[in-house]
Amino acid sequence: ALLRARHTRQKDLIVFDAAVSGSDGGGPSEQPAQPVEASTMAMVAAAQAQVKHIERTRAALEIRRGGAVESAPTFATSSPTGEACLRFDSSFESMNLLRAVRVDATEYNLTMAPDTHTQGHTQWYFFRVRGGRPGVQYKLNIINMQKGHSLYENGLRPLLYSEKLAAREGVGWRRAGTNVCYYANFFPRPVDAGRPARTYHTLTFTVSFPHANDSCFLAHCYPYTYSDLQRDLRALTDDPWRGELVCRQALCTTLAGNRCDVLTITNFAPDGQTDDGRRASAFERPGSDRRKRAVVLSARVHPGETNASHIMCGVLLALTADNECAAALRNEFVFVVVPMVNPDGVINGNYRCSLAGCDLNRLWQAPPKHIAPPVYALKAMIGELTRTTELSLFCDIHGHSRKMNAFLYGCHCDGEPARRLQERIFPHLLSLECAPFSFDDCSFKMQAAKRSTARIVCRSEFDLLNSLTLEVSFGGTDLGIEQPYHFNQKDYRQLGTDFVHALHTYAFLPPAALHEHVQEMEAVVQGQMAAAALHRAGGEDGNAVADGAESDSGGSDDDPITGTLEGTALMQLWKDIKATRMAEEKKRRAHAGSTSEGPDGVSRPRKRSGRKRATRNARSRIAAGGGSGGMARGGASGGTGRDNGVCSGNGGGACGGG
Repeated sequence: ALLRARHTRQKDLIVFDAAVSGSDGGGPSEQPAQPVEASTMAMVAAAQAQVKHIERTRAALEIRRGGAVESAPTFATSSPTGEACLRFDSSFESMNLLRAVRVDATEYNLTMAPDTHTQGHTQWYFFRVRGGRPGVQYKLNIINMQKGHSLYENGLRPLLYSEKLAAREGVGWRRAGTNVCYYANFFPRPVDAGRPARTYHTLTFTVSFPHANDSCFLAHCYPYTYSDLQRDLRALTDDPWRGELVCRQALCTTLAGNRCDVLTITNFAPDGQTDDGRRASAFERPGSDRRKRAVVLSARVHPGETNASHIMCGVLLALTADNECAAALRNEFVFVVVPMVNPDGVINGNYRCSLAGCDLNRLWQAPPKHIAPPVYALKAMIGELTRTTELSLFCDIHGHSRKMNAFLYGCHCDGEPARRLQERIFPHLLSLECAPFSFDDCSFKMQAAKRSTARIVCRSEFDLLNSLTLEVSFGGTDLGIEQPYHFNQKDYRQLGTDFVHALHTYAFLPPAALHEHVQEMEAVVQGQMAAAALHRAGGEDGNAVADGAESDSGGSDDDPITGTLEGTALMQLWKDIKATRMAEEKKRRAHAGSTSEGPDGVSRPRKRSGRKRATRNARSRIAAGGGSGGMARGGASGGTGRDNGVCSGNGGGACGGG
C-alpha cells in the first residue's frame, strides 16, 4: 500500500535478531536464505508541482524459516543472554538508515540507503536509537560505506545527540564513539562497465548511551534540514534590523514541489516597498550612476554536506550585522544567496544527488530544466546579473570527507598576463583571516573531469575571475596544533564570518596592495614549482605540490553513476505514471455507470475495454524502471536498495531534537 504524507518519508525499521533466527548478520550481498524484508519499496516519481510526497511503507514483514513463512515481531525484545534489543528508527526528515541486523547481544550491522534512483552514494547516516542501557558498550557496524578513504581513518568520530542530556544539562550534539575503524570489507559493490570490481567499506565504532529510556541520534555531521533552513530564514526576515536588509524570494520550485529560496542582501533604497521593487532598485547607488557589483553564494548542492549550511548561516549573520564592515559591503555589493540548492535531496536524506538521482554540480554546462530546476534557474540568474552589472565573485560551499582544514578551489588565469595570479589573492587573504584555512591546500586547476561544475562553468562562460568552491572538512583542523581538532557548529559559523571579513579586505584593497599580493603569490608559486621539481627528481608526483592537492574527485565522490535515472527515462516514467493515473481516474468516473440493466431487470456489469490492460502494462513498465535508464531497486542485494519516494512540503517533520 502507498501512503501519502505531507512532510517526511518514514521507514519503520525492524531489528532482526540474528542470534535467535540463526543469521550470521551478513552484509549488503547476503542471499534471501537469511532473514530479509519481504515488503517491496514503492517506486514513485514526481512531476513538477503535480505529485506530492509519496512515502514507502511496509505492508507486511516476513521471516523465512525452513521454507515456512512466519510473521515477524515488530522488534526483537531480548537475546539468549537477556540483553535488551536496541530499536532503530529513521522516520524523520533527512534521515538515512535502511536496515539493522543484530549479530550479537550488543553488536549490530547497519545498512545505509543509497541516494534515490542510484545504487551508490552511501556515506551519509542519520538515525535514532532507543532502548540503550547506560554503561553498556554497543558496537555498531555500518557495512556499506562507499568511499575508499575517509577521515574516520584519521580520527574523525561520529556525532551523538541525547534528548535527555539536552533537556537536563543543555548538551546538544557531541562527538562520541570509541574504537573507531574504517576498512574495506568483502561485500561486493555494483559493477560498473570498464571499472574493476570493488567492495564496500565498514565504519565500526563502540558507543554508550548516557541515560535509560532515552532517544539518541547518531549522525555523520551536524544535521541541518530543510525545516531548519525555513525556520532560520523566517527568523532572519522577521528580525527588525536584518529584515530590512534581506529580500526573500523563490528561485524556483523543485521536482517535488518544494520552494528553493534565493535571498538578496544589500542596503536597499528607502523607496522600495514591495519585494520586486526592492530587488529592482537594489543595484542603484544613491547619488551615483555607478551600479553596485554583485556577489553570488550558494550551498548544499550536495545534501549530505551539512556543514555547508552552518557556514552559510555564519555568512548570512555577518552580512546582515550592524557594524562598519557589513555596512560597507552592503553599500558596495548586492549579495545574491541560494542557501540550499538541493532541497529535495536534503529532505530525502540523500548524500550527493537530487531526487532524479543526478549530481546537480555536474549539470552546469547545459542544465536540463525538467531535471535540475534549481541549477537551471541559478545559472540563468547569474547570466542575467552579468548583463546587468559586474559580477565580482561566485562561491559554492561544500564539505570535504577526506581532507582536514578549509581551503578553496579556484580557476587559473594562465594565458592572461594582465590577470596572472590574481585568482589567488582572495584565498590568500582568507588564509590570513581564518585560522583553520589552509592556503597550501588550495588548487587552481581546471580539470576536464570538473568542466561541468559550477566553478569552472562560471569561469569559462562568464569570464569570472573569482569563481570558487569553498571546501571545509567534516573533521576539523590540524594547522598549528599537535592534535587534530574537531570542528563544531560554532567553528563552522565563525568560518562563514571570516569569509565575509576577508571579502571586505579584498573589496577595498588599494592598487598598490594588490600589486604587492601578486608579487607575493609569484614567490609562492616559484617555491611550489621548486618543491615539485625536487619531488619529481625523487621519483614522486610533484603535481600536488605544485598546485594544491585536488584530485579528480576533489571533495567529491567517485561513486558510480550506474543506475542514475537519465532525463529520457525520467520523462518516460512520469508519462507512464500520468497515463496510469488518468486511466484510473476515468475508471472511477465511469464506476457509477459501469452496470447496465438487462431485459430481465437484473443489473449486469458492462463489458470492459482494453484500457484496463493498458493501465496494467503501464504499471508494469513503472515497476520495471521506466525505460532504458533503469531505476535502481537495490545495491548489491539483500536490502541495500532505496525506496524512490518523493518528498514535498515545507521541509518535513522535526528532526527529533537535532
